[in-house]
Amino acid sequence: MGLLRGRAIIQFSVTGREAGTRLPSMRTAARLVACIVLLSLPISSSAQEVQQDVVLPEKECQLKYAYLYSFGLLTTWPDSAFGSEDAPFVIGVFGNKPHGQLLDRLAKVKKVRGRSIQIRRFLKPGEYRACHILYITDAVSGADRETLLAQIDRDSVLTVGETGGIERSGAVLNFYISGDTVRFFLNLDEADRRKLSINARLSKVATVIRQNVNAVGEPTRVVARIRTPRSLAWNEPLSATN
Repeated sequence: MGLLRGRAIIQFSVTGREAGTRLPSMRTAARLVACIVLLSLPISSSAQEVQQDVVLPEKECQLKYAYLYSFGLLTTWPDSAFGSEDAPFVIGVFGNKPHGQLLDRLAKVKKVRGRSIQIRRFLKPGEYRACHILYITDAVSGADRETLLAQIDRDSVLTVGETGGIERSGAVLNFYISGDTVRFFLNLDEADRRKLSINARLSKVATVIRQNVNAVGEPTRVVARIRTPRSLAWNEPLSATN
């Protein structure tokens, strides 16, 4: 299937209903994630605090942070990835990333499959501690990125990048910008290698690649239509169970 041109009109299940929709714009995504921040702010917060936390953050970061949360809902880890039934769900951020307070606020008000969310940040490979999702930012040098990916080579970690080509060198998911929205590649072979089960609904909203080698010795690339739910209402994104 070739890469879909323009924005996709699709059917997707949202809270039990089928609904046609389009990919959200950066402006729409920013408003949606801002709702999470507003809901988590104390009632006594001043207008100035709201402006600093909601209006100023870059829309791209807002949408990426919200996607990280949904990735957690639509991926299944082996039981061995959790030390106990009440162990937290850990999202790691490798490298500097602006507006991290938005991810912190999301973690305070949401859960992944009944588990509280814990955010860990690392600047060097040696600082790494076990995560379920590892977001490798574009601030990380190529050498540090390769070192950490080698370090967690077969660990059950959902690796998420935002650097061109990383979906073929250790990342399960890789963000990219198309027009005014954020999309992502999904490498199903890498997910299988890491013993991660990807929900079919996540595959349907991604640009899916497979690295099976074809007759001329080149990786076969399978591209899926990019779809998204009508509402990215993060109270229950993609009808998944919190």
